[in-house]
Amino acid sequence: GSVPLIAEYDGLRSIFKFYNFTIPFDKFFAPAYKGDSLISAHYKKLSRQMGYTVSPPEQLVGALAHQLLGLKQYERAFRFFRMNLENYPRSFNAYGAMGDFYADQGNKQKAADYYTKALQLRDDPEIREKLERLR
Repeated sequence: GSVPLIAEYDGLRSIFKFYNFTIPFDKFFAPAYKGDSLISAHYKKLSRQMGYTVSPPEQLVGALAHQLLGLKQYERAFRFFRMNLENYPRSFNAYGAMGDFYADQGNKQKAADYYTKALQLRDDPEIREKLERLR
């Protein structure tokens, strides 16, 4: 009884094998890595193939951005935070994350602006606490 389900799963994986994107994590976080544009290029190509816009997953991009921020690779981190804002303009998480970026940079005004925008989209206790700490 389970063979049709497994066959269907295998068939879908085969048909959509172009969909997956593998990030070379062993190289990605090296400061000299130059392949950041591969992610957006993959999803642009994927969007053309699918016939509608497919954006990189917000959680993945956010995790990469925060990891880069922790590694003090600010320029690269900013590009990924900005990518999430462009792809998910209604996401309180994307604005809160950009607030984290500016807070880490010591730019309290910009951090507060982004935290405020995040709170306008959704009242979140964690973001509210970050905003209070800035003040």
